[in-house]
Amino acid sequence: MLFNTGVFIFLFLPAVLLVFHFLASRRWIRMSLAVLLLASCIFYAWANPIFIWIPLVSGVFNFYWGQRLRMSPTRANLFIGLVFNLGLLGYWKYANFIGVTLLHAGVIHATWAKVLLPIGISFYTFKGIAYLLDTYRKSEVVAGSDSLLHFLLYFLFFPDAIAGPIVRHYQFLPQLSSDIFHFDSEHFSRGFVLFNIGLFKKLVIADRLARWVHDPFVQVHQLAFFSSWTAAVTFGLQLYFDFSAYSDMAIGIARMFNIQLPINFDSPYKSKSIIEFWRRWHITLSFFLRDYLYIPLGGNRRGTPRQVINLWTTMVLGGLWHGANWTYVLWGAWHGFMISLNHLWSLRGRALPGWLGQTVTLAGVAFGWALFRSASLTDIAGFVQAMTGLKGLYCTSTSSGDPFFPHFTQKLWLITTGSIALWMPNSQQIAARFRPVPWMIALVVLLFLKNCFSLNSITEFLYYKF
Repeated sequence: MLFNTGVFIFLFLPAVLLVFHFLASRRWIRMSLAVLLLASCIFYAWANPIFIWIPLVSGVFNFYWGQRLRMSPTRANLFIGLVFNLGLLGYWKYANFIGVTLLHAGVIHATWAKVLLPIGISFYTFKGIAYLLDTYRKSEVVAGSDSLLHFLLYFLFFPDAIAGPIVRHYQFLPQLSSDIFHFDSEHFSRGFVLFNIGLFKKLVIADRLARWVHDPFVQVHQLAFFSSWTAAVTFGLQLYFDFSAYSDMAIGIARMFNIQLPINFDSPYKSKSIIEFWRRWHITLSFFLRDYLYIPLGGNRRGTPRQVINLWTTMVLGGLWHGANWTYVLWGAWHGFMISLNHLWSLRGRALPGWLGQTVTLAGVAFGWALFRSASLTDIAGFVQAMTGLKGLYCTSTSSGDPFFPHFTQKLWLITTGSIALWMPNSQQIAARFRPVPWMIALVVLLFLKNCFSLNSITEFLYYKF
């Protein structure tokens, strides 16, 4: 089920909110949580009901294996738990990638049967991994982690089911044991504001930018210098407004249930270095990679050369997590290279002027988006040639000139959306300033009506099947 559909906005979400708050107001606590869990199962099953068993089995296993780890925190028990989660993710997400790679390499010769990807598996398996690792390291009970109902609700909670944020158990479970079971008008109103800001970003901004992204990435051979950079920048803006829109809506929905999720975006395009960018972009993933991959690899404790290797390895694996394609691996390697270079530069005690650091960071990130969005390594080669000027400044292969050089409307929209990303307050900052005064309420109502009238076509979020 998608957040940007009428069935979710006008039926599913109001019904779940109404029943939850009614039961909670009567202090029927377990029943209100059971309703949230049932709603989450329906949310997962909406796309493909046959896959609902996967998150349920995974959630039950991680709950009971976490209890086993608390009683017996051995490496063998941890290893079994990690193998289960990584095996689940490996089969459903990477079986096609591995099979096709072996087929092309001539290692196997049989026809490969495509494995369908269940929604949200990249996120709930990360929840399981983080939970088991934290349990192994600390071996202590977090409030609520001894209840299967609480844990399954954490594991399947529908607002963050599809594209995060990646929530840790110690951030979520204690909230279910606190006094969240009363209607809080401040939480609800700010959650509603944040949801509508995210919906606007998706429907009005991201989906419009998407119109200019598809063709240049399909017809790479027609790109030249200016059109290739325009395509990369356009996709970077589309991805930001699409992905941050989902996070805004997820956080806003959870807020309406009095549950607070961690922020996932903090104006990343304002960053003045690539290290700062990753502290602002997909924040929960950055923390996950740092805590469960970079630090266990040794972090910065074994000298600069090993730190560079650890950084690069972390980002390559982070790129592979984004998708089962060599293009994502290359994208991760590119970011690993930039972060390593940033660290080496900072060790010299120097810093670029703010404007220059931001320009260099944006250029490096935009180049990376071309790698990320390309369908194949061949397309990446074509993009690199175009972006480095080897195909000229403008395409002259058609009689009408460069087919992908931006026209006036596209230029105006890019300037507008780029200005919003670079200089405007972000969604969290805007929602935090909301007050229930007449003019603010009127703006929110107008925003909601604009969103309703924009529900004329349904488009998936870029991270929907992930």
